[in-house]
Amino acid sequence: MTFETEDRAALRESVRSLLAKHSDSAAVRKAIDTVDGHDPELWSRLVEQVGVAALAIPEEYDGVGASLVETHVVLEELGRTLTPSPFLGSAVLAAQAVLFSGDADAAARLLPGIAAGEVVALCWASESGWQRPGVVADGDTLTGTAHYVLGGDIATTLLVLAVDGDAVALFEVDPAVDGVTRRRVPTMDPTRTLAEVSFSAVAGRRLSASADLVD
Repeated sequence: MTFETEDRAALRESVRSLLAKHSDSAAVRKAIDTVDGHDPELWSRLVEQVGVAALAIPEEYDGVGASLVETHVVLEELGRTLTPSPFLGSAVLAAQAVLFSGDADAAARLLPGIAAGEVVALCWASESGWQRPGVVADGDTLTGTAHYVLGGDIATTLLVLAVDGDAVALFEVDPAVDGVTRRRVPTMDPTRTLAEVSFSAVAGRRLSASADLVD
């Protein structure tokens, strides 16, 4: 059984061709030294010409309605050329977090923007890793620091996983509000930008679903 269908082969070729033109070694080195940590023009091309950000988003939210296999094809091609982009952090992790929440209002509010290339970051890990979030919720007020956040310093919306009693809840936060601080941190792989995002008594917008916390 093969997963490489004709449509997926065409998607792979489209991404590969675009990266061959705009993401050679010199372009990658230039992109990682920018304030965005990637080439926004190349990201726009990938979004507008190939539709990469919309792939795994349902059609009802302006997406393509493809599977995660198609996103894997894109990730393979981006990895092959070491191309820095918001794809994994926003179009995969953040988009899937919204879908898994089951919050239809949040999906309608956030997913069309992600599909159009807006950068949304999923804030999750504590300093020690991803087993327990680094942010704690008191009602809808968030305090703490999320570590290792892909695109956290440039995102226009933050999705925050926070410890909420014996559960984990998901919140939407505007990064421009008082109490949010963001800092890009050094990484061993300069093609993948990570940030620390701290919250000091920040009001979040709770999405509908929560999950039990497993220590």
